[in-house]
Amino acid sequence: MTGAPTKLYVLWYGPWTGTQKGYVRDFITGLSGSKSQNINSYYYSAAGLYSPKTMKLMGEADDASRSSGTVLSDSAVMQLVDNRLAATPTALRPFPFDKDAIYIVMSDNGDV
Repeated sequence: MTGAPTKLYVLWYGPWTGTQKGYVRDFITGLSGSKSQNINSYYYSAAGLYSPKTMKLMGEADDASRSSGTVLSDSAVMQLVDNRLAATPTALRPFPFDKDAIYIVMSDNGDV
């Protein structure tokens, strides 16, 4: 990682409302430059680089139908992201592959 912002991609799994998504977006934005995040910036990563102080939401995708069901194993969560990264044609990919990014699957408060 470099001093650039940490790039985040979010997959909304299940039926999220715009208001609910807004709360999560605000939380992510609020972490950038916060005292909590600044603590992390003082610690070296395994590569000997400082942790970035900011985060940037780079992209989002929806899976409101819960395409992998209501019980997700760790491997199912990884497969959800992999499927988005491998979508064909490329224009259908909601996220690019980025080894420096964090991909988050946010499940709704339903059965998942």
